[in-house]
Amino acid sequence: MNCRWLSQGQIPASRHHFPIPGDEESAKWIRAIGETDGNCLWVGTGGGLWRLDKNSEELVRYGENDITKSVKAFANDENGNFYIGGEEGLFMMRNGKLCYIAIESNVLSSANRVNDMTVDESSRRLYVATDQGVYSLDMDNGFKAEKLGNSNMTFSAIYECDDMLYLGTRNQGLWRYDLKRDALSGYADVGSTVVMDMFGDGNRLYVATDGNGLQVVDMESGAVVDSYDMSGSHGKSIRSNSVYSALRDREGQMWLGFYQLGVDFTMYSNSLFETYAYQPHLDTEGVLTRTILADGSRRLIGFRDGFCFIDEDNGTFERYYASDMRSPMVVSSILYEGKYLIGTYGGGLYVFDPERLTLSNFEPGYDDTFKNGHIFDFEIDRDGDLWICTSNGLFRHERDGNNVYYNRLNSKLPEGNIFGIFFDSTGRGWICGEKGLCLWDAESRQLVGDILPDKFIHNTRVRRICETGDGRLLFIYDKNRMFESDIEIKNFGTLTTPVPLDNKDMDMLIDKEGWMWLITTSGLYRWDGNKVFYSYNFNDGLLSQTFFHSGSDMDDDGRLWLCSSQGLVTVDIDNVTERQRPYRIAITDASVNGIDSFGKLDRTGDNSYEMRLDNGGEVNLAVKVSGFSYSHPGDEVFQYKLDNAKTWSVVEGQHTILCTDLKLAGLASLVNTTSPALSYMFNQYLNTNYYDYINNYRIEEFKRLVSEPESEKYTLSALAAKCGFSSRASFFRYFKRASSISPSEYVKSIGKNNREQDLIVGKM
Repeated sequence: MNCRWLSQGQIPASRHHFPIPGDEESAKWIRAIGETDGNCLWVGTGGGLWRLDKNSEELVRYGENDITKSVKAFANDENGNFYIGGEEGLFMMRNGKLCYIAIESNVLSSANRVNDMTVDESSRRLYVATDQGVYSLDMDNGFKAEKLGNSNMTFSAIYECDDMLYLGTRNQGLWRYDLKRDALSGYADVGSTVVMDMFGDGNRLYVATDGNGLQVVDMESGAVVDSYDMSGSHGKSIRSNSVYSALRDREGQMWLGFYQLGVDFTMYSNSLFETYAYQPHLDTEGVLTRTILADGSRRLIGFRDGFCFIDEDNGTFERYYASDMRSPMVVSSILYEGKYLIGTYGGGLYVFDPERLTLSNFEPGYDDTFKNGHIFDFEIDRDGDLWICTSNGLFRHERDGNNVYYNRLNSKLPEGNIFGIFFDSTGRGWICGEKGLCLWDAESRQLVGDILPDKFIHNTRVRRICETGDGRLLFIYDKNRMFESDIEIKNFGTLTTPVPLDNKDMDMLIDKEGWMWLITTSGLYRWDGNKVFYSYNFNDGLLSQTFFHSGSDMDDDGRLWLCSSQGLVTVDIDNVTERQRPYRIAITDASVNGIDSFGKLDRTGDNSYEMRLDNGGEVNLAVKVSGFSYSHPGDEVFQYKLDNAKTWSVVEGQHTILCTDLKLAGLASLVNTTSPALSYMFNQYLNTNYYDYINNYRIEEFKRLVSEPESEKYTLSALAAKCGFSSRASFFRYFKRASSISPSEYVKSIGKNNREQDLIVGKM
């Protein structure tokens, strides 16, 4: 039996310790780590060269007859050669054979003491930093060595880019050697003269120092543009300013090794999403946003306490607050005939003129709904008529000035609130009511009901309707289930996502590539409608997983705008398509029925593995994987498939913490660490404290429970207790701080009937 995994998240990794035998302390200092073909791991220490034996899983000594002292640097070339540098000189391993390369003929020369090196494949040169300057070796001409410049300085680190060598020293700071001009000169001031390690990405130089942390230098200007240090002044705090080694991995994470303090690493982030700001007037980071209209250079952003208008081309910024409106909670908006219509919750409808920057009432002259009702949605049909969905029925405002009002008494309109309307490509209108659907027939210009087939959606709230490019109608209804139909309503049925999204209050938008975006109160997802499904979280630049219904827009360039509890986020679809892949992790351990079976595991791709299991009896399979994205556990997804199964089965990593007495010390004991170390981890890597982290899980559990029908018999206080909160006051305080809205407002936002302040639906 074969078992395969496809991973899209992470669980804690296993950890292996590979001791170095012997009693000499300096011989155990790790100076360099390298890798050759076949995932062969090499370790340079203060006492020589070691190789990891895969069979015994132990470090074994290599080349002990040639290399007896410190190994400080490794390098690889494209021909499979492996270079080893240290106190005893430069060596090359080719086809398993070790040979010595003399930089200077005198083996005792300081030039043969190698501190660092780098390969330039374009010029076929090996550049070597030594105790007596820097050398260039011709890899195609017998490694003929040439000293660069006249300096005899001891260089400790080297990086090559665009005919420039960047050189670090242990007492004279950072230098640069121009290969074309044959000139050595001082370079950027990184706040310390002691450079321990260095690397670059072609645009920026990352310099590890003993005394000033890690400094990031713009290679063109030579200016320090970012910093990792103890002060955290750039938002990147680390435990020590004595950084002895540094690495930026394939996912963009920074790994920093300290003197006697272990390793720190930064959180994974690909900065796919951006939080919108219009400086100096507005920065939406940390601000709850409810609605967005993005039209060219103009933005109309709705908040829970008013709205603002921005025209970036002419520098206009106008802000309206609660004191300017009957109700400040903006829940809908639309651009109609050059003016913005702004719908509120309980304060009716306003008109904003972007040219005059004036706010006025919408006064069609026939209903008080536009003064004190709820305005849920707008839509414009193909005749140019404006449709307005309200708490008191449906209104059609015709372009010729005629106005029509529909309610359940004079039409087929469903009872209760009218939440939305959608016009499909045939001109037919779908009206979404609290108690079900009805249709607008464009030919007869009438609302019609009771014409949908028996097994279609009936007598329940439909939250959103969209139409795909190939004419499929998509519906989100009831407890966020999905439904699809062809345009003729002949072929229809339930639509199931690859990863279950139960109990997530959901909205939907289709981007310019034809992908569905599922926008929920507990996450953001992109789906091709078939098998390809992606989730997005903190690692992608999202500050919150709570998004709002009707709080999304797509501008003329195809850029998405999404309203969340922690700001207005935006994303370029072209970037999404380019970077679309799961966070890459690796399985580090596997056991079958408690027996270590890592050796049976074969890697079949970047994110997939295969293991052959013995047939017969029940098999308990456990795997551990490495991953440092620190995403929300609810967004961590694993898939597995047995034998030749056609589909992958999904495992989600959701864990809910309900214990009211779960203290920091108790959790530290469970994971075999100390309270200070665990507290530091939360503050350093998650940018939060322990109790906020635990309470986030409790809030998610509350959101899950409140969406269940049986929750209607419980008060908010009772539900809070079920989720692990010790008091009603702490629950309300933390919920509002985490979500920027109160629990009662959240319950209303998902369509629940909150008749009393402390009740969800009614009394017990």
